[in-house]
Amino acid sequence: MAKIQMKTPLVEMDGDEMTRVLWQWIKDILLTPYVDLKTEYYDLGLEYREKTKDQVTVDSANATKKYGVAVKCATITPNAARMPEYNLSQMWKSPNGTIRAILDGTVFRTPILVKGVEPYIPTWTAPITIARHAYGDVYKNTEMQVEQGSKCELVCTDKDGKEVAHQTGATPGAAKLEDVDGNGVIDSKDRKVIGSKQPSFTMSMGNRFSYKDLYFSFLFNGVFGKWMTDNVANISSYTFGSGNYIHGVKYWTPETPDAEVVSPGYQASFSHGYYKKLNYVQLRNITLGYRVNQKFVRRIGLSAIDVNFSVNNVCAFSNMRQMLNYDNTWFASFPTARSYVLGLTLTF
Repeated sequence: MAKIQMKTPLVEMDGDEMTRVLWQWIKDILLTPYVDLKTEYYDLGLEYREKTKDQVTVDSANATKKYGVAVKCATITPNAARMPEYNLSQMWKSPNGTIRAILDGTVFRTPILVKGVEPYIPTWTAPITIARHAYGDVYKNTEMQVEQGSKCELVCTDKDGKEVAHQTGATPGAAKLEDVDGNGVIDSKDRKVIGSKQPSFTMSMGNRFSYKDLYFSFLFNGVFGKWMTDNVANISSYTFGSGNYIHGVKYWTPETPDAEVVSPGYQASFSHGYYKKLNYVQLRNITLGYRVNQKFVRRIGLSAIDVNFSVNNVCAFSNMRQMLNYDNTWFASFPTARSYVLGLTLTF
């Protein structure tokens, strides 16, 4: 069997201790028998990083920028105990931090699912991807010594220089809560009544039209001005037990700061909901029927024969996405299915 050909070399970053052995096994058993493996090799073992004064780490990161794909084994970030063990000239920084800083942007970590190696939570059928920024972080933190009793504060001001209310746990893409009482702190005192969950107006309209032996009927209903939880806006806190999110929702990202839906994975520090005034109109039913000619019907001993075709839950028009699934008032419930009915009515 011909091996799979590689057009682009793989940047191979070897690691420390047992990871070197495991990576070699993976290559020998799973890769090289089936793939014409082309790699650009970099030894990120602590001994060679010491020998090159960590230049090998920089070189491997630049190679990754060049080729766009790399495999890195686990490496040791030395501490004080490792200094004499490996006879290090200095306590070299984490290779991960160095590589991330050079690659820039965001680093995504996605596990490879292997049949037979089951996840700890069995309902999580999709791999969980973790995105981590390449700036700052623990690898570039700065320590300072201050007097006992000192207080460190991070103050945020708006464009007019007014201090923005402190919201515990707030992160970019989180829901922004209103400081109702103006005391500079978001807490239970900032609750307020926004309206009633009872709709301002409800409607239902139906009619039936007949022409000779044909008839047609329809039924509309609707609700207007009802305050309702916008579950699509809150959907990023839920994953239906599988680790997935709804497709097609415009979540907050740095590239879409005007999005109405919070960043995926946002967990509220306060109990709050997302409310919106609901308006919707549903076409519940349309029916088209035909009454068979009375002379023929009486001839076979019946009073009437009706044949009709109906469609239930035809369509909906709403300013809230969740209501487009008709009766779906809570995001995790099953929507009312559209149904097609062919009927025959015999009257004796």
